[in-house]
Amino acid sequence: MSIKSIRIENLLSYDTLIISNVKDLNCVIGKNNVGKSNLLKLLSFFYKKIDNIKCIPPELHSNYSSHGSISIQYDLTRIKTIVTSNRKGKTDFFKHIYNTFFKGSPMGFEKGFFTNRSNDTTFTLKLTIHSNNAFSWSTKNNAEIDLVGYLFPFFEIETRHINLYDWDKLWDLVSRLKSFKVDGVKKEEIIDFLNEKISPNSNAYKDFTSKIQDITKVSSYSYRERILNYVKIGLNGQTFNVGGKDLTTQSDGTNSLEYLSLFLKLLVSLTRREYISPIVYIDEPEIGLHPKANEKLIYELYQSYESFKKSKESFEKGKYATPLPKIFIATHSANIAKHIIKYFKDNHQILHFRIEENHTRVGVMKSTYEDRRFLNIFNDNEARLFFSDIILFVEGDTELEAFSNFSLSKKYPHMNNVELYQAGSNVYLENLNPNRSKLSIPYFYLFDRDKTLQYEVTKRQCKVMLQGNGGLFSLKPEKLDSEIEYYKKGYSSEYRIQVSILNDIKSSEGKVLSFNNKTLDFDNISKAYVNKLVDNIDSYLTKKNTIVLSSTFEECLINESSLPLFLIWLHNSNGIDVDNILKKLEMLTYFNNRTLATYLRLIFNGKAATGLVYKHLQKKDFKIGRRILNIVERDIQKKCFYTGKTGGWVTSFLDFAISHLELEAAKTSTSFDSKFSLIFPEFYSMIDKLRLDRG
Repeated sequence: MSIKSIRIENLLSYDTLIISNVKDLNCVIGKNNVGKSNLLKLLSFFYKKIDNIKCIPPELHSNYSSHGSISIQYDLTRIKTIVTSNRKGKTDFFKHIYNTFFKGSPMGFEKGFFTNRSNDTTFTLKLTIHSNNAFSWSTKNNAEIDLVGYLFPFFEIETRHINLYDWDKLWDLVSRLKSFKVDGVKKEEIIDFLNEKISPNSNAYKDFTSKIQDITKVSSYSYRERILNYVKIGLNGQTFNVGGKDLTTQSDGTNSLEYLSLFLKLLVSLTRREYISPIVYIDEPEIGLHPKANEKLIYELYQSYESFKKSKESFEKGKYATPLPKIFIATHSANIAKHIIKYFKDNHQILHFRIEENHTRVGVMKSTYEDRRFLNIFNDNEARLFFSDIILFVEGDTELEAFSNFSLSKKYPHMNNVELYQAGSNVYLENLNPNRSKLSIPYFYLFDRDKTLQYEVTKRQCKVMLQGNGGLFSLKPEKLDSEIEYYKKGYSSEYRIQVSILNDIKSSEGKVLSFNNKTLDFDNISKAYVNKLVDNIDSYLTKKNTIVLSSTFEECLINESSLPLFLIWLHNSNGIDVDNILKKLEMLTYFNNRTLATYLRLIFNGKAATGLVYKHLQKKDFKIGRRILNIVERDIQKKCFYTGKTGGWVTSFLDFAISHLELEAAKTSTSFDSKFSLIFPEFYSMIDKLRLDRG
């Protein structure tokens, strides 16, 4: 028995908002001003109207319609089971519930004879708000409205507005989570009992209360007030503290954490044997809390859930099958999202709110993971992806260092919006695939060319070997066959083009090409073939939001266009005798700018066009080239010891290049953009793709 779904029409920022399956724990995320708090406002308004509290109605989203509405569907299965059971001593209140929602339904042993009757135990209550600020309910039966408010009470916590030094609001929670039969308790009996205990000889207590009653004018206790008074009298006290210390002695953060934690513990524990199923919305619990306190809050909530959770159908002492409270937590904290995902596994959902064309849209992200390996290593870095503006998945340290460069972000501020994630293994890539997570966040994958193509090099020939990358894509012929069959089913020209592209890619498997082992590059005929193959692969993978580099990211930085600047950097920043290096490299045959860029790239851990790396040059065919490059590498490392991938050369070179190009642009009155795009064309192309405001 619990809330099942929420539907909102034409109110505040919502044209239509549907949450079709409310989980026990619902994590609401999204940027500021996308409509997260509007959900709280509308749920709060709905329940205030149930309690007949006067409040200003919410604005309509569009005046083209004369009304808006809030519809909440409830599951009455458990309460129906209770009120139609054959248990003895049912209260008048249970009879009232039966007559309101289930009148005519078979009861007790009769239920076995009427199995064909409708088993629908849902009830939808709809509140319509009209343009003239009037409102109306979907039912004229006030008993149904009142019982919904009683059986499914709503609580809200706006963390900014918690009174950190007065927690009396918690007593309201206590009074609404338990039902007692209080009609049988007479005021006179209570007065006589207390009078006998505390003033047996003088009737002082009885006289004292009588005088107060005569002088004052007060309303009668409500049902909830009576419940609360009877509960408090059985407790040791009513003033809350933290660890025995007064609230005024604690920090705001400590009080906020303890208040929220106590609220949730009471919420869970006091409803375990009840038929009351509350809903609570907590807005930004992380305010004022240390990240570890955020995690502690969710972990303690998890412990409360687990302490009462049944693990088998048979009786377990202290364990209950009672539906858990439905909790909404709106947060900007990756720590909170991380712990919700890790600990609540299948018992949660991530609701991602966003704005599209001035309407709030909500998507349910795929945040449950069957792969236990991944869930064990799921951490802050992974959780941050759910909060990103745009994500770039990269393979290695070089890309991470380059795209995070501070000088670069000053020239291209949109790079500050890009969440970089280094997904080194298939475990990460398969589970963080945005298509799997249903992310409504723009994203790209960036891979080296060897994730699509590799070459088996022997003497002056190399054989093409198609590759793949985990669960994201595969270019292996057997994997391409299923995609080819899929596109064959379509009739559009686009589908026919895709079939042609995939067949061309598939046919390249095992293709033997010629290359020059002096320049470490393809000959002209092979180069034309490879270029066409690469174009086909890139065209296919673009549809999978995948960018594939020409070879490696090192080539984006060290290439023919950037070569003069790279040599200046080697000399100016590191004091390297560039002329001496060039003389040594000129000893290699077919020496030109292209091969020079290749040689330098190999020294700085890049690859040649055929995928060859430095260590491959130890083979017999490349022995001379290896020896010369080894000498040059030692010369560079005498002055510049950071030629490795994580040695810092990427930051140093980019900082130098950006500063140099700024000066050049100022001298020639040209834009920095044009200079940068000419020197680093492939790198610039990727930076441009990462703009959120692209056409």
